[in-house]
Amino acid sequence: MPMHVRIRKLVAQVTLITMLFSLFVGFPTLSSAAESSSITSIRQVIASTVAGTAPVLPSTVTAEHDDALTSQEAVVWSAINPSSHAAAGKFQVEGAVTGTSIKAVATVTVLQDTSKNLKVWYKFEEGTGTTVADSSGNGNNGTMNASASDSNRWSSANKMQGGYAANFNGGSGSSTTANYVKMPNGILQGVNEMSIALWVRNTNSSSAWQRVFDLGNNNTHYMFYTLNSGSDSRLGVKLTDGGSRQSAVRGIRQTMFGDTL
Repeated sequence: MPMHVRIRKLVAQVTLITMLFSLFVGFPTLSSAAESSSITSIRQVIASTVAGTAPVLPSTVTAEHDDALTSQEAVVWSAINPSSHAAAGKFQVEGAVTGTSIKAVATVTVLQDTSKNLKVWYKFEEGTGTTVADSSGNGNNGTMNASASDSNRWSSANKMQGGYAANFNGGSGSSTTANYVKMPNGILQGVNEMSIALWVRNTNSSSAWQRVFDLGNNNTHYMFYTLNSGSDSRLGVKLTDGGSRQSAVRGIRQTMFGDTL
């Protein structure tokens, strides 16, 4: 009798396991569900080059799917006619993505080659460490905040082109974690006129007085640019020897590419 009871319990357990297995087999797998999604759009690619130089476009693009997921897809760009980047301006390039008829589009800004007049040019392509190389040929390398970690100094995600971008995570200049770049002292000595060009992706647009750059060595002679002064973007200049007078230059030329300035 005891042996008979044990056999019946074993049969019941085997039956239950078989039922559970059957239930699990009936569920769709994650891969089959993912494969059923379709590409609905492809995010625009932003690139730049100087006149006379062909742009370097990425090998993958970000595709958006109907299930709200995104993926990186290989792209084959159309041939670029040299006349497109022979002079300053803008042009677009289309690319083919496997599995969809939707075309990838890259908008390329062609800049005038002013390398002979450049004072400093930071590409922020290092991706590690504290040195920011000057690509102008003048040796005016910048220095990242040595107290910040590499995850605060550099970003491979929020970039316009290339592999990396400088990441400024916010905080005061005396902070041990806030990141900033210090340019060499006296870099503007003898400069009477200048132009400043930069690309910025602002991920915290609600905070006022975030400085994009500060030029100067004291609180009486300086120039700064902020994306948000509380009411607008502002280039502030102070050139007096005393007092608190400060001139605000408005109407700065800005071009938006999505959330990138």
